[in-house]
Amino acid sequence: MIKSLLKTNNLTPQELSNEQLVLCKVFLEKSKEYYYHNEMRRLEKIEKEAIIRDLQEFKKAKEMRYKLRTSSPDNWFNNWHVYRSIINELSKRDVLTPEVN
Repeated sequence: MIKSLLKTNNLTPQELSNEQLVLCKVFLEKSKEYYYHNEMRRLEKIEKEAIIRDLQEFKKAKEMRYKLRTSSPDNWFNNWHVYRSIINELSKRDVLTPEVN
């Protein structure tokens, strides 16, 4: 949802209002398991397609998938570029956000 909002409207986190940024952060934190597993599936698909076409791409996808699999979902999520960009923008604006359980 968040990625589609940013992509379809060609928005960056800098163009969102404070309220939208907070809502994005809360939504992402509540659905981090989904995004983690979605990334695993995406890399698996790339790996399967690349084994036929390009050995270098296959090795790269396999390495990325291994790193993802060996890290925790929380660790991956906190370093995910979409989440990081929202957090960075919130910190620039000094916006307080609620803690998500």
